[in-house]
Amino acid sequence: MAKLLNVFVGAPQSKYAAVAVLVSFAAVGLAVLFSKERVPLTQKLVAVSLLFLLSLPAMLLTLFQLTCMVTGAGLRNQRWWCSGYAWLVSALIILYSVLLVVMTILSFRAESQSVKVEKFYSSRENFQEMAEDMMEEEEEGAGVVTMPPSEAELSGGEEKMPEPEVASGEPEKVGGTNEGAMVAAMEPEGFTSCGAPW
Repeated sequence: MAKLLNVFVGAPQSKYAAVAVLVSFAAVGLAVLFSKERVPLTQKLVAVSLLFLLSLPAMLLTLFQLTCMVTGAGLRNQRWWCSGYAWLVSALIILYSVLLVVMTILSFRAESQSVKVEKFYSSRENFQEMAEDMMEEEEEGAGVVTMPPSEAELSGGEEKMPEPEVASGEPEKVGGTNEGAMVAAMEPEGFTSCGAPW
């Protein structure tokens, strides 16, 4: 068993790369398991295990290549370029794993900030609704009395002249209470020259 492990992690570079990859897998797995999405826990476990199983062949191949590059260079680095290339590949893998962990942490922070933003906007909408309700209640409770429009406003600003009173058939008195000066209001007028009615 130790010989089989030495094929993949038989060099220091491959050991460091394997640790970095395992840490990044653990971070992603925990992020999936503890996310706030409404997915059953069993489905989350299946997703994490599928992620690990699908990534395992590529990870083992890379570790094997790293080990072979280092051991192919010789125990005392007889071919230094192979050892340097192994360190370069190991550094790229570590960088990729660190970026993956950082993105996982940032996604958690973004999720918490989005929850705060949603709370802010929901409270803002509640306050707006409360303010509108209070304004409506004040308008209804104040009992604002509106005066009906006057006749001048209805007719466009021109006041109507009072209509003359209709004569009742009795003779109208002219000149106060003088009974001799009474003239019949309904009597038709006539021409002065011939006396004919209009």
